Amino acid sequence: LMTSLTHHVMSLAVAQLGNWNKAGLGDATVSVNVPVGQLQRTDFISTLESLLTQHGVPGNRIIIELTESSMIERLDVVRGTLAKLRSMGCSIAIDDFGTGYSSYGWLRDLPVDYIKLDRSFVTPLAEEPTAVHIVRSMVDLCTRLGFKVVAEGVETRTQADMLTALGVDRLQGYLFSVPTDPIGAASLFGQKFDDGR
Repeated sequence: LMTSLTHHVMSLAVAQLGNWNKAGLGDATVSVNVPVGQLQRTDFISTLESLLTQHGVPGNRIIIELTESSMIERLDVVRGTLAKLRSMGCSIAIDDFGTGYSSYGWLRDLPVDYIKLDRSFVTPLAEEPTAVHIVRSMVDLCTRLGFKVVAEGVETRTQADMLTALGVDRLQGYLFSVPTDPIGAASLFGQKFDDGR
């Protein structure tokens, strides 16, 4: 069912971006987790291109998120697909970075835009000095390699302040919002939005 589920989720995400575009939220982006195995399918790129065209959404509004551990398993196979996604304007993010068997070699070689630090590095920041050193080192490495760094699981203002001071580019977590529907998401931008339901 993974192929059908991935297509369904991607369809909803692109359609939602199209709706937000019509409502004046033309700079909104959506991140979609995609199993690396799906990138091996010959129809993945054409399917995404078709969805973007159908809903009038430019590729730079989509961020494809891949988990670190699955990237390592199929690195050579997906490299070409990632390059095609980048040529369409899509961004690539490595999710849960630092929880798998990290290989710094693929950080150098892959067309990646964002590195998402796993929440396991964020949670102990205020209590464990070593956690600060680890995050600082990871942010420094990623920044020097030209990646934007996103911290996951930010739940407190203290964490947010520390991560910002350490140079993290973007923060994600319950401090800013719980998971919400399209109307709730649009309201975070200060916009009224009717998704047609």
